[in-house]
Amino acid sequence: MPYFINFVRVPSAGKNGVVLDAVTASVAATAAASGHPGFITSTISAAAPNLPRPGIISTIGGFATLDDFDAFQEAAVNNKTVMNRLDAIDALCDQNRYTVSEVLSGELGAPSGYEPKVI
Repeated sequence: MPYFINFVRVPSAGKNGVVLDAVTASVAATAAASGHPGFITSTISAAAPNLPRPGIISTIGGFATLDDFDAFQEAAVNNKTVMNRLDAIDALCDQNRYTVSEVLSGELGAPSGYEPKVI
């Protein structure tokens, strides 16, 4: 089954727009450099009961195996530009969490022609 990584960030007060812009640029750079597609969502309430504000969630997918994900992660950790970009985004946030998940059913992505307003 395919794997994906979610970056869940809770921007600091007053930083939502800056974080969204930085995450958008980061996802685009990641897709261009790695060929792994990504997308961004935002919660309409706090991402979890203990969080003060909505979260910005970026997802990078397209990993057929965990070995593929490990190679992606190793390349990112060994790339100072990537790590500095992630650190700069994280510094604008109250909380940051990264999770790796496996798709158990369905397909990664929306049906053809569907453009969601709320996910």
